[in-house]
Amino acid sequence: MIWQFIKEYGVFGNSFADYIYFAATLFISLLLAKIVFKIFKGAARRAAAKTKTRLDDILLDAIEEPVVLAIVIVGVYIALNFLTISPVIDFVVAKILKVLIAVDLIWLFSRSAADIIDNFIAPLVESTQPELGPHFMYMAKKITNIIIWLLGILFIISNLGYDISTLIAGLGIGGVAIALAVKDLLSNMFGGVTVVTDRPFKVKDRIKVGGIDGFVEELGVRSTKIRSFDGTLYIVPNAKMTDSIIENVSKEKARKVKMTIGLEYGTSNRKIEQAKKLRKEDIIKKFGEMPPIKIHCSVLGMEALHKAIEDYEEKAK
Repeated sequence: MIWQFIKEYGVFGNSFADYIYFAATLFISLLLAKIVFKIFKGAARRAAAKTKTRLDDILLDAIEEPVVLAIVIVGVYIALNFLTISPVIDFVVAKILKVLIAVDLIWLFSRSAADIIDNFIAPLVESTQPELGPHFMYMAKKITNIIIWLLGILFIISNLGYDISTLIAGLGIGGVAIALAVKDLLSNMFGGVTVVTDRPFKVKDRIKVGGIDGFVEELGVRSTKIRSFDGTLYIVPNAKMTDSIIENVSKEKARKVKMTIGLEYGTSNRKIEQAKKLRKEDIIKKFGEMPPIKIHCSVLGMEALHKAIEDYEEKAK
């Protein structure tokens, strides 16, 4: 009797039974997603750990969360079939679900690419090209991820029925802005790749570039972060880094020092030569070699002869 009432009566064009089927399907899909997630985290990982290859571990890590999301999306799609909704809402919901499925697939490809780079390409590069360092692989992961998502978004737009070229052309000034933004993005990305491959500096090096003097904190895909001595953080686009003259202070063997001392006009050449000898001995003791020393008269003062001395001292750590 009660079930008959539930089947025959309802609101908004659907019976109460339809809403029960809808809610039950959603609940079952969420429950199934949780069970599958638990299996991935538990039994599946323990089974994969017992095998000799790491391929199954990588596969599990890549698919576990996208598969769980896919179960929920499919559950929502099935649940909606129990309801009678207007054609407009049905059209919009179908498009949204299609986009969500596409995003889930892009996410899966992105995670898979990252795992492949971490577990296969990175060890290979480290063994064959160790000088490239971890920043090269970090950059490779970031750029690969950006490319996958960019292509995925274009694929989604195309599958929604829009022509990409016509859409950009129709944006007018907005299209020009997008083109310029993409140009700057690509310019900075390739600038980052250039910095990583050429290796003019590394993280924690002290560098001088474009009037900035500080220590490199982070080398990213788009920019490089430099912390100055007063604590200011500068974010420099990588395109500017490749177009600027970079002075790597950390790679200096010695620092050139120029100082001026005052000598009485009566100071003999013998004393000057003796002072130069002592300074040379000190420099050779520090560096094991003799950089050139320049001593010349710079200023004729009222009470003293000012001598400019240019020599070298140990680099500040």
